[in-house]
Amino acid sequence: MMIKKGFILLASSVLLSSVPHAAMAETENNTGQDATQPLTRFDLRAEYNSGGNNSSNNITTLRADAPISLDDNGIAYFRIDVPFVNVPDENSFSQAGVYTQAIWIAPKELSFAKKYDWGAGISANIGGGTLGREKTTWIPTFGTSIPISPFGAEHKGSAFIPLFRYWRGEEEFDSAGQLTFDSVNELRLLPTVNFNLPWKYFEVLTLWGNADWKVNFDDGVKNPNKQSGDYYIPYDITIGKMIANRKVIVSMTFTGPLISSGEYKQEQYDHTALFRIGFFFG
Repeated sequence: MMIKKGFILLASSVLLSSVPHAAMAETENNTGQDATQPLTRFDLRAEYNSGGNNSSNNITTLRADAPISLDDNGIAYFRIDVPFVNVPDENSFSQAGVYTQAIWIAPKELSFAKKYDWGAGISANIGGGTLGREKTTWIPTFGTSIPISPFGAEHKGSAFIPLFRYWRGEEEFDSAGQLTFDSVNELRLLPTVNFNLPWKYFEVLTLWGNADWKVNFDDGVKNPNKQSGDYYIPYDITIGKMIANRKVIVSMTFTGPLISSGEYKQEQYDHTALFRIGFFFG
């Protein structure tokens, strides 16, 4: 049932992307890393997570983004991720929930200082997904974009793009009344720094474009190691190249724990490698 729901939502997002949208973002220097400058796109992502305190797994994710112009009222930006998880040690394969996002991106006249784009909205983790839950988790989301020019004005598109998400979920119990999932009260920051490089073979360098920084505000019940104030800071680096007349991006991301405390030391994988191929439309 969840697999069917995931494909229905994914198909809906792809259909939305076919709606005409005028003058979304400047595409010449846009590599798809800036959430406030969204492009119509479809991604295929292959991820490997190694061990740690969890079983190693492979995750294949289908992602679709659909920005729709609201003319002088900004942009409505929709995103959906449908992951499929393979755990070799357990000989299991499953569809692991759906992540969705709906963001309103403010028009230029409402930008901070008339130059810093921003957007706000709601995300949802629908069954399974990164929390492994059955219930939907609603996630208030806010992001902004601050342009930077480390390689001169002729190499536009570099930016600092912080994205804040607040995860909140209640405890969950099985049919016998046993606690299966602790409550979640967590602030996540994705402090993306994107560089458009003046190099031939690697045009994109992104720091912290995939792995969140996390701060926990809830004491654990199921997990006694979970304490308010626990934190997690990863390393996260992406290198990529635009091909096919800048309509396709190919990239590799490497992620792992850098500094962590409490429950995060137990939950995180040792290292993650992510291959992505993204197709831009429009």
